Amino acid sequence: MAGLSPVLRAQEQEEVAPAPDLTAPEIPSDAVEPGGQLDESQPPDEIDPFLFPPFPPSSVAEPEGPKTAVLRALEKITARITDLDVPVGDSVPFKALTITVRTCHKRPPEETPETSAFLEVVETKPNGDVVKLFTGWMFASSPGLSALEHPVYDVWVIDCKTLAPE
Repeated sequence: MAGLSPVLRAQEQEEVAPAPDLTAPEIPSDAVEPGGQLDESQPPDEIDPFLFPPFPPSSVAEPEGPKTAVLRALEKITARITDLDVPVGDSVPFKALTITVRTCHKRPPEETPETSAFLEVVETKPNGDVVKLFTGWMFASSPGLSALEHPVYDVWVIDCKTLAPE
């Protein structure tokens, strides 16, 4: 070591820190079912909209009072447009469709504008069968992002109003 430069001597004497542990953390045994499968009992189309909102809650509190979603519905055959005011939690019929609004959110004016609603749309066939057409979030700024796919009808979100408390 006598012939080594002071820099190399210092490097040899330096202790090397152990490498960090990069192994994946263990999953607790109660998170996995006994057969080794993850619990998938809740299908994706039945996710609670209150657990997974479309965007993080705003730092500004939303106004109190009952909310109403403003939807626009189009009948493609006649090209007639109908605006629908649907109170949150209620359903409204439109031709053969029944539209239910589960929740509605609107960002405050000082943030990037966005209005979204969690909708369920079902169709009643002439023979009485009920077919679920759509369940999910619709966004006013991007109607094509999550759209109702139907050959005769289109539905999209326009606004979310909060009525003054009584």
